Amino acid sequence: MNPSVCKITLWTYAERGEITPLEFNVYFATVLHELGFTVNLEFFEREHYFALIEGPGQAVPNAGLSGYCRDSSSPVRGR
Repeated sequence: MNPSVCKITLWTYAERGEITPLEFNVYFATVLHELGFTVNLEFFEREHYFALIEGPGQAVPNAGLSGYCRDSSSPVRGR
């Protein structure tokens, strides 16, 4: 695949005072651009972002990072 002919759309949300998802996606877009991809980074308010990606029949971005969510309440032990 030739990255110069691939257009990638990244979606993220930004809230006042919260820059982590924004920072992740700006960095991600920069890396993709340095690899030769054409990148379109779009920002939405949090509620609008999740309504867009979770709603039926909605447009879907190629990628996006929204943060980290722990999926277990106990730490991994014995390693």
